[in-house]
Amino acid sequence: MLRFIELVPESRLATDKKSHESHVRSFIPIHWGSQILPEGVIVGGEIIRKDELVKALVQFKEKYNLSFVKVSLPEYKAYLFKTVVPTTEESELADAAAFTLEENVPIPGPEALIEWDIVEKRPHETALSVSVFPRDVATLYRQVVEAAGLIPVSFDVKMRAMTKAVIPAHDSRTFLIVSIGETKTLFCVVSNGVAQFTSTIFSGAAAFTSVIQKYQNSTPEEAKIMKYSHNFLQGKEEDHAIQQEFLTILEGLNKEIRRIYTYWYMRKDNDETSRKINTIMIMGEDALMPGLVDYVSAHQDVPVELANAWENCFSLNEYIPEIPFEEAVHYSIAIGLALP
Repeated sequence: MLRFIELVPESRLATDKKSHESHVRSFIPIHWGSQILPEGVIVGGEIIRKDELVKALVQFKEKYNLSFVKVSLPEYKAYLFKTVVPTTEESELADAAAFTLEENVPIPGPEALIEWDIVEKRPHETALSVSVFPRDVATLYRQVVEAAGLIPVSFDVKMRAMTKAVIPAHDSRTFLIVSIGETKTLFCVVSNGVAQFTSTIFSGAAAFTSVIQKYQNSTPEEAKIMKYSHNFLQGKEEDHAIQQEFLTILEGLNKEIRRIYTYWYMRKDNDETSRKINTIMIMGEDALMPGLVDYVSAHQDVPVELANAWENCFSLNEYIPEIPFEEAVHYSIAIGLALP
């Protein structure tokens, strides 16, 4: 799926309208859209049919009059690790992060694109969260975007983009983001506002859809409509077979959450305040499936909530955007990319 969103500061909107309103809600969506990609064009984050992807991007560009774009890179190709480097000088952190690659990721330095975030500054050292992406994969994405006549402004991995969108700014607590994709689910621990650990299970929205198809003899499109309009987890007798298979899928998700919770709590490099996960946030394809958030919440010992894609854009108590909330859930990564 291709998605984009354009955000502008509310102060700019006020100026354009010659308004003297002083209140600023931050960033307001003014332009957005999506387009389904043909099946098999991108598989597991890997571009399989380059020419078809270029064609789809050209159509997307012309439909929405796009020029400059920020692009997300597939998280399943990225590596993320936490390290401590013996310097506090900002100008030296990039080289210091690169020096730690060999012991943490299987990508040689010249073949890697490196991004880093400061987790904590100490008297004589700095704790960093380092994300690494294969340079050849990023180059292929850039070539495809440029071949479609688009101008890439920047690239970022999805886990960093979604963190920027849904984690409250300046919140140092520890969160676990659970992002349900079509065939995979990404788990990302964020502490001090920085993504610090990720894991993936090979189960996602498609698994729930397939169960409904099997028992309701429906098409994928019909199954998706039923999935979002009916709560199969309520325990009704007519839904028993579907419910049991849903519970099996969800047990895999809950099991991974518990594993991460224990792992993060036991990590020796975490202090007392950051070692405990405070909140679990659900986002992605099936975040709005009836009963899902409630079910996960009932099986975890920490609060579970639906991620708010507008968290760092504006307060929903003060401004209601034209794009419905249930649709905005799917734009979390695009919103994270669009934010400055």
